[in-house]
Amino acid sequence: MNDEQIKKWRDSLPEYEPTPEDIEAMERGRAEFERGEVYDMDEVFKSLNDEDDEEQEA
Repeated sequence: MNDEQIKKWRDSLPEYEPTPEDIEAMERGRAEFERGEVYDMDEVFKSLNDEDDEEQEA
């Protein structure tokens, strides 16, 4: 898909009105990010691999 096709596709999607729960979840996520309570995907994958290694050793 080229940029024009992507724009046309995006424009064809219905608009989504976030619920109060959605807005609250976004605000919680932003606050966690500001406090530094975030993990990048490399950290998540490393943690999962470490758990798999521990299970295999047992």
